[in-house]
Formats: sequence, structure tokens, C-alpha cells
Amino acid sequence: MPILEPGRVCMKIAGREAGKQCAVLEVVDSNYVLVEGPEVRRRKTNIAHIEPLAEMIDIKKDVKQQLVERYNIKLPEKKKERAGKKTEKPAKIRGAAKMEKEGKKQENK
Repeated sequence: MPILEPGRVCMKIAGREAGKQCAVLEVVDSNYVLVEGPEVRRRKTNIAHIEPLAEMIDIKKDVKQQLVERYNIKLPEKKKERAGKKTEKPAKIRGAAKMEKEGKKQENK
């Protein structure tokens, strides 16, 4: 029975998700597994970059939710949308209009 079987809870030890917990969903080949977790995107991962833990979970259910409940992991909050509409940038003034505007500025000084 292999250690990295579907349902095995692991900890990522390399990359930008290092220190985050995930679960093995599928064994791709002898070097790679498919993992997913609350703070880990679903992706193919090298087995050298994960550390298997003693726990197993049932992967027929939602993997992220099971890990959150078991380890009390707080999910990152999604960014809120802005309430107001975007402000428009002022149009660039080019050519003759720019020359006129600069002339008016100098006259006012």
C-alpha cells in the first residue's frame, strides 16, 4: 500500500504554498500527484515537494471543506467589489489644443 494514495493529507514543503495543508486526489505517475486544499490550488505536484501526514480523508466529499473542519483552517476572504462606478481619466490634450491651453496658463501667471 503506497503512502501517497488518494485521500492522504499532506503538507506542501516547497514553493509558494509551502506550509499549507492539502489532500492527494489522484496519483498521476511515480513522481507526481494531484493535490488540492483550502489554501492550495488544485494542481499536479512533485512528490518530493509534499510531506505526507498520518491522517486520511474521504475524497468523495468536498476536500477543502473537510480540511477546514478538521484543522480549523481559515479560508482567505474574497475581495469585495467596489460599490461605485469607476472614475474616468481626463482625456489627453494633443496638438493645437495643447498649445492653446499652455498659452492660457502663461497668460494667467
